[in-house]
Amino acid sequence: MGVEHSKHENSTRPPPYTTTSRSTLPAAKLRQYPEIRATDVPDWKWNNTQCQEWLTIAIMEFCGRNEQVAQRKAREFLRGGFAPMLYAASYRVWQSYLGRQDAPAIYSYLMAHKSAAVPSGTYLTTYAIPTKDGYYS
Repeated sequence: MGVEHSKHENSTRPPPYTTTSRSTLPAAKLRQYPEIRATDVPDWKWNNTQCQEWLTIAIMEFCGRNEQVAQRKAREFLRGGFAPMLYAASYRVWQSYLGRQDAPAIYSYLMAHKSAAVPSGTYLTTYAIPTKDGYYS
C-alpha cells in the first residue's frame, strides 16, 4: 500500500503519494500519508492534506515545535491552499504565519529545493497571498 522510502531516498523528488492507509505522528495523531517525511520536497501536485502533513512534520523536526503548535501553524498557513502556495508565498508571508523563529528554516528549505518541485518555465507571483494580518507582500 505505502511507498517504500528506499525507492525515493536518493531522489530529489518524492513520489506522488496516493496511499490512504493511516499511521501516527510522534504524538499519536492519525495521518493519511505516513510516507511523507520532513526531508521530502513537497511535490507541485500535492493536495492540501499532503502539504499540511509535510508542514506539520517539518515544523516539528526543523523547528523543534510540539505537535499541537506545528499542526496549528500548518493549518493556518495553508487554509485551503496546496503545494504551489508553499513555493509562491513570500518570506514575509511565511514569517507572518510561522513567526520569526520558525519561518527561516521552512522557507529556506523550500527555496533550496524549489527547482526540484516547481515545473520549469513556471512563473510564481507572491502578490496575491496575504500575510496573516491581511497585508499583501
